[in-house]
Amino acid sequence: MNNKIQWQPISKLPTFTAFIDDWVKNLDEQYQTMLPAKDKPYLLDNYTVERIFKVIGEQKEDVWMWETQLEKWGKDKILSEQMKEVERLQKQVICIKELIDKILELAKYLKGNTIEKVMAKDDMELAMEFIMGKRKF
Repeated sequence: MNNKIQWQPISKLPTFTAFIDDWVKNLDEQYQTMLPAKDKPYLLDNYTVERIFKVIGEQKEDVWMWETQLEKWGKDKILSEQMKEVERLQKQVICIKELIDKILELAKYLKGNTIEKVMAKDDMELAMEFIMGKRKF
């Protein structure tokens, strides 16, 4: 952890609320956008899948800062409305972590089946995958 982090006063709670709620929304949209590729992973290319790992992986590394800030506020003497919002945001951060894990898990599956990986296979290998039920039309 970085000791140079500047922890924020509770007056920044509305900014955190907007950011965290948007983060959940954006991650859910990302996951919903990727979900159809589960049945057709060959629609994605290597670059796109690697980009998902990079961007979402970076977000995963930053979650602890948001968790820690909320924990700090939760230990302070703050108004009951503020405490309720901090507790709600803590649940949102749990949701963020779950969505990140789901996205990375899906990306891991998709990584082995990108268009480049499919195109690199010979016709016989692809035919066998279809016959064995490992690949769908």
